[in-house]
Amino acid sequence: MTTQTSDSRLVPVMQYETPTTGATINVGTNGNVKLLINPSGSLLNLTLSLPSAPSDGDLISFCSSQIVTTFTMTNGTIIGALTTLAVATFASYIYSATASKWFRIG
Repeated sequence: MTTQTSDSRLVPVMQYETPTTGATINVGTNGNVKLLINPSGSLLNLTLSLPSAPSDGDLISFCSSQIVTTFTMTNGTIIGALTTLAVATFASYIYSATASKWFRIG
């Protein structure tokens, strides 16, 4: 009998948020998060807090239904971090344990 294991990054987990101005969204830590940011209107500022102890190959993708004037990404070194979001803006990041950085891939 052969035992097969599954990589949690193969199955995305949806995370739905309806933030208000000044809020911080904490991204889930399952390895593959699809984050839908859906505020009721435009936001002056919003912070996205990435997992504090990511694993190599962790994926985070997000999109926004509204404008975010000042967008901040925290927790680690983030290559290509967004600083504002337009309607329908999306981005994806992958974590490299070798480099200890999040890299934008989409």
